[in-house]
Amino acid sequence: MKGYGDKSFATHFGSPRTDAHMTRHTRRDASASTSVEHPSPWMHGVLLVFVGGAAGAWLRHALPELPFNVPSPSLLPNALACLVIGFLHSARQRLRTQAATLGVIGFCGGLSTFSGLALALAAKVSAGEYAQALFAAGLEVLVGVALVLLGARLARRWQGSPV
Repeated sequence: MKGYGDKSFATHFGSPRTDAHMTRHTRRDASASTSVEHPSPWMHGVLLVFVGGAAGAWLRHALPELPFNVPSPSLLPNALACLVIGFLHSARQRLRTQAATLGVIGFCGGLSTFSGLALALAAKVSAGEYAQALFAAGLEVLVGVALVLLGARLARRWQGSPV
């Protein structure tokens, strides 16, 4: 996904080694001089990821237990994150970089849980349930890819592009 983890994304926000974390802006008016500190672009990106990640993690925790048996407890949060990331990635031309940072890296990163899937699969393998582990892994990947594609289709429709 160009722009979310490659060099262009890091370049956009600057490097923590070269950027000061805070920049000072001075505003002068007729009555007084005030100085206000604003976050640097890099720190602003960190804050967006933090807020989005907290929201995604909260939602993952708040999601109800499903009333039916699913192969993996991470299926619902991962599926929802795949739908959202498909939409945001396809709509990235229409969204500001900050919205993509908040949504893709922060929210979807906090909501999805590959480690939860790996733990559920390891438990099945340890219990000798090899077929169930394979089914759960395949199902999660297929559902995830299908929902990324659905999210992309919804974004194109939202943007007025041909679907």
